[in-house]
Amino acid sequence: MIPLSELGRPRIDVTVRISGFFRDAFPHLISLVDEAVHTVRGWTSRWSRTSCASTIWPT
Repeated sequence: MIPLSELGRPRIDVTVRISGFFRDAFPHLISLVDEAVHTVRGWTSRWSRTSCASTIWPT
């Protein structure tokens, strides 16, 4: 992740919506998306002024 000081703009929020068909057809991809979200969740407290941790529903 790029530190805010180098990014030069505010971060954006991202929403991931997954249909039931996609979930059932590609469970391995859902696992990758989940892993990516949790990885970024751990980085945000170190790299930015805001944290996505408060907006991610617990799993």
